[in-house]
Amino acid sequence: MRDQNRRAFLKVGTTPRTVGMLRRELAAYSRIRGPFIPEFFGGLDEDDEPLLAIEDLSGARWPPPWDSASIDAVLDAIDRMHNATAAVPP
Repeated sequence: MRDQNRRAFLKVGTTPRTVGMLRRELAAYSRIRGPFIPEFFGGLDEDDEPLLAIEDLSGARWPPPWDSASIDAVLDAIDRMHNATAAVPP
């Protein structure tokens, strides 16, 4: 069943530099798993304009203000990120 309330953030590479950057990002999202990254919906590695779709986080809470729960959540996410492994190209 399709969730009609889900929103995506789309990126398209349109210059040689952004095409390269987006290809690296596609590789990362397809290999890294964890609660510290937006949900990866998918992507297309087209020759001249690759496309990436991830979870739209515009409705999320973005501190400040910071409270102890927010700080603990960020520190936990950073710890999980540092302990994650993935074969991502340099």
